[in-house]
Amino acid sequence: MKKVHLQSERGAVLTILVAGILLIILAATYFTGLSAKASRCKNALETIEFWNIQWQASKAGSSPDVGICNQMNVLIGKYNRSCGKSYGNLPLETCG
Repeated sequence: MKKVHLQSERGAVLTILVAGILLIILAATYFTGLSAKASRCKNALETIEFWNIQWQASKAGSSPDVGICNQMNVLIGKYNRSCGKSYGNLPLETCG
C-alpha cells in the first residue's frame, strides 16, 4: 500500500513540474511577442516621423508635395490598425 501512495505522489509532483515548465515557456513566448510588437511599432513611428519631416519641409516650400502627405497617412493608418489599440492612435494629416 505504501508503494502505491508514493507513486501517486511522484506522479503529482511530476505533473506540477511539467505544468510549471509549460507556464514558464508560455510566459516567455508571450513577453517575446510583446517585445517584438513594441519594436515593430517603434520602427513604424520612426518611419512616420521621417515622412512627417519631409511633409513639413514640402509645406514650407511654394508647392507642397501631397504625395508625401498621402504616403504618411497610409503609414499612419497601418500603425493605427496594428499598434493603435496598444499604444494609442495617431491623427491623420490634412493633405489638401
